[in-house]
Amino acid sequence: MKRATWSSLLTVLAVLVLVNPAGAFSGWCRKDPIVLLNGTKVNIFVSIPKESEKDVKGPILTLIKVPRGVEAEVIYEDDGFNGHGEKTVISGKLDAEVGERFPIEVSVRVPIDDPVRMKVVVKPDYAKRNRVFYGDTDGLLIQTNIVGDELSSGERDDDE
Repeated sequence: MKRATWSSLLTVLAVLVLVNPAGAFSGWCRKDPIVLLNGTKVNIFVSIPKESEKDVKGPILTLIKVPRGVEAEVIYEDDGFNGHGEKTVISGKLDAEVGERFPIEVSVRVPIDDPVRMKVVVKPDYAKRNRVFYGDTDGLLIQTNIVGDELSSGERDDDE
């Protein structure tokens, strides 16, 4: 009987370790500004560990650089982490050509005293897969490409 009890206990412990290998880490807290770039809606999901949200001291700072000639606007900002909001700025000063695809640079910073791991997902509305980037809250620079909505009506490859 004792063997069966120990065996069951070890099985339960193994499952718990597999489900939550980080131990105390309890998940991500996510916020997202949404922008419109040449007609394509792009979500920028900014995530930090849930237990760090209480330590955020100000708004999520997001700078999006696009090439000159790209029509760009911020269409949504939420309450940010810890109720501090978001500050999203778009700059048309990226030196690049605009075609069916065009490059963007996204810089994200979350003001927090002790930097923590941050996950940023850039998700154009046409993408079948997320573009996931990791860094820390001190700042993360992302370079990726977007397909303008009015420029392509066929299948779009979001692997870049």
